[in-house]
Amino acid sequence: MELPCLAFHQCGRSTPLFSATEQKRTIPAGDMDATLAGKVVCPTAQGHLLARDAATSATFLYNPRNGETIHLPPLIGVQDAVLVDSHCLLSGDPAAPGCVVLLVEPEDTSIWHVRPGDDDTQWAKHDYDIGEQILDVEEDL
Repeated sequence: MELPCLAFHQCGRSTPLFSATEQKRTIPAGDMDATLAGKVVCPTAQGHLLARDAATSATFLYNPRNGETIHLPPLIGVQDAVLVDSHCLLSGDPAAPGCVVLLVEPEDTSIWHVRPGDDDTQWAKHDYDIGEQILDVEEDL
């Protein structure tokens, strides 16, 4: 499956999709600009967009290839500026049972996760500590 290349614009402009293999701009399904208006967006490696309404914290996954949205519990506890720079990964097709959405904060040692479609679930935060490793330049380690 070919994944799109996303280019984000500020100041309320559009979010174009570019196909690297076809070397041309592609047209998203549905009205992507209207769907993402007023949202904070974080792309996933699988081509979906994690979107959160800045005013209400309503959160969903958006597939620009077919215009489908998958509603998620509100993502509360992550600032907008952090969400934009975070890394979002899906363990599989978000509509499939057991899929996990992971959100890794860039400057923190936290991973947020949720399973789409599970009733009464909320985003869970997992803090981790990988410790420190000293760089020894002389030993080339």
